[in-house]
Amino acid sequence: MEKKVTTLNRAIEEHVRDGDLMIFGGMKVNRVPIAAVHEIIRQRRSGLRVMGLPNPLPTDMLCGAGSLNRVEFCYMGLQGDKGFAQMRNFRRAAEDGVMETMEEIGWITIQQILAGAMQVPFIPVRGLAGTGIMEVRKDFKLIDNPFGTEKLVAVPAANPDVAILHVQLADEYGNARLLDAGFTEAEKLIALASKKVIVTAEKIVSHEGILGSTTLPYFMVDAVANVSYGAYPTACYKYYGVDWDHLNLYTESSSSQESYREYLNTYVYGTKDHHEFIEKAGGKKALGRTNWKRSGQ
Repeated sequence: MEKKVTTLNRAIEEHVRDGDLMIFGGMKVNRVPIAAVHEIIRQRRSGLRVMGLPNPLPTDMLCGAGSLNRVEFCYMGLQGDKGFAQMRNFRRAAEDGVMETMEEIGWITIQQILAGAMQVPFIPVRGLAGTGIMEVRKDFKLIDNPFGTEKLVAVPAANPDVAILHVQLADEYGNARLLDAGFTEAEKLIALASKKVIVTAEKIVSHEGILGSTTLPYFMVDAVANVSYGAYPTACYKYYGVDWDHLNLYTESSSSQESYREYLNTYVYGTKDHHEFIEKAGGKKALGRTNWKRSGQ
């Protein structure tokens, strides 16, 4: 087996290209690969396309940085400790027409990923015929059922160019283990469907220590970067919870393009890596706000 451990900087440099179709693991404010998103912004990738699961932060961050030209979205909000917050960078970019937007349904996105994982061109689904989604998604096609009279909808397979997932544990060969059960089956499909997979891990463990408990086997993964607190300020199950103070700062900064640019200059462009970002965010004090037991996230 080939050793795949590298730095996050090099992983993004080698595997993410301008114009790529991206998909990110995690869900809402749990195990979102924030460190990788920041590195994409630092390296000023542009013309990217994103398939959006119920995981709005990567899309919103990249929208604010001007990195995207198309977004497929199903949920673009943030339910925080102060109530619901809009993803304003996304809204601004969509309203200004600086990128193409395609409305999606989260369950349908998973079906597209499933088709991509199976290497078939489309997958038939129920529940869309006669709905408004057919008016905005011209790539969805009404088809006959060869085994009955019910009409079905064919949705095209999705094979993202790059998937980025944050995990708790990985070894040097790319075998990765997720400790939470909530979204892992979908992330397996994402890894199978995507042309390249970058994993950021809280901890690199021995090959022997991960045998028998692998979620993503080595042949699904192209690069592994050891990035502790790589999902901060979102949570990582059993490691840390959400830093709501910083997420509130983020949502406030996105109220205008000017204030978000200041946020980027301070926390992303003004830092060389995720460690420096955390230091700028408050260092030990910031991490103290993410105590796993106290936060319950």
